[in-house]
This record gives sequence, structure tokens and C-alpha cells, in this order.
Amino acid sequence: MKVTITLDEPYELEVEVNQYLAGGTALLLTEMNGLPFTTVSVHLPETATLPEGVFFVKHWSENAPIVQQLIEQNIIEVVPEIAPAVSGFVSNIKAYKLKD
Repeated sequence: MKVTITLDEPYELEVEVNQYLAGGTALLLTEMNGLPFTTVSVHLPETATLPEGVFFVKHWSENAPIVQQLIEQNIIEVVPEIAPAVSGFVSNIKAYKLKD
């Protein structure tokens, strides 16, 4: 699936679903030439227990505008029945899935 993310300029990116080695779904964005752009998901201890295709989203720091655009473009949606996770100083780390 392709997506355009606009930061300082528009980027044409590919949405890729992968798996963390310790288990759980990983969501990545890559440039069209295959180079990594960013990892949207974040691996937490609870990640391996999530249902298949569900992932926690790194919604802070440099990922904040990217995640917002993925939501606005109906690429990802929150999974409300899964309680948000906490990691260090970051709270409210919600579980998402790709939108059908």
C-alpha cells in the first residue's frame, strides 16, 4: 500500500507489515526504493500478546506528524478494546491496526 506523508516536503512511501523477532506485528514505512523511512510501531513487552495485525504506535517525537497523517488518511485505526500501554515516561500508547 502506498501513502504520501508531508513533512518538510511530500514523501511517497510504502506501508510494510513485518514481525518483531520477539513476536508481534511491526508497521514500517519505506521509501519507494526500499530504503527505511520510519518504524511506526513500537515494540513493548505486551506487543507479543496482541492479536495478529495489531500493533502499538509510537505517537511521540518525530513520529507524531506521521501517525496523525496515517490516521487522517484512514490507513490505521485505533483498536479501542485493547488498553493503552505505558513505557518509561510515555503513556497512552494505543493499539492500532491497518484499516480494511
